[in-house]
Amino acid sequence: MPRVFEVLIHYGEFPRPQGFNPSLELLPPPDLLLTARWYYLPLSQEMRQRKWEALNCYRTQKLPLTWRFLKSFVRSNEIFAEPFPLTTQSDRTGEPRSLLAGLDITQIALSAECRVREFRFEPEKRQHFVQTSQTPQGQIFIQLRGDSNPHFRYGIRIAHGASPASTLLTPLRHGKTLTANLPIPLNSPAVIVAFTGYGRHILDVAPLVLTEGVENERR
Repeated sequence: MPRVFEVLIHYGEFPRPQGFNPSLELLPPPDLLLTARWYYLPLSQEMRQRKWEALNCYRTQKLPLTWRFLKSFVRSNEIFAEPFPLTTQSDRTGEPRSLLAGLDITQIALSAECRVREFRFEPEKRQHFVQTSQTPQGQIFIQLRGDSNPHFRYGIRIAHGASPASTLLTPLRHGKTLTANLPIPLNSPAVIVAFTGYGRHILDVAPLVLTEGVENERR
């Protein structure tokens, strides 16, 4: 089974800072760190120079905005992503939107096979993210239209199997992304409902129905 590695091109203001900075590192956006396994490939000075010369061949792209963007990819390394397998809710385009972007859920997804990775920051090393441990753990991802806000409420309600009881989780906030570890085992059928609110008011709800269960998703 071949492995697929992806390259991030467009995502908000990525890469930052923009402009020609060949001595700086290229790092993934913080709110995408938990959606994939990220790989870091250092580039020699010669490789950076060859990349810069290749970019200069695209004369039609040397407009102020596009050229500044392209130059931003000449860095001291390359990054590649191996996304986690996700079970996702269908696109919510066309649904009513909250005026407050931080309360507006645009997607809910479940990664049933991912492994939680803990990282420590080592500025003296070229690879800043150093794995310290790894344990099997599924995760729930919630994408917001805007940045999360500590004054808003964010939660996940999980109901599964024949049990009348449900589980309430409080996700961690990472900019526009909310994450929570998936309780295991999760019996089918299951319903995962993400919600946002303010005070006692629930302002957005996004359900994800798993008819086959997490165990089947792993096959």
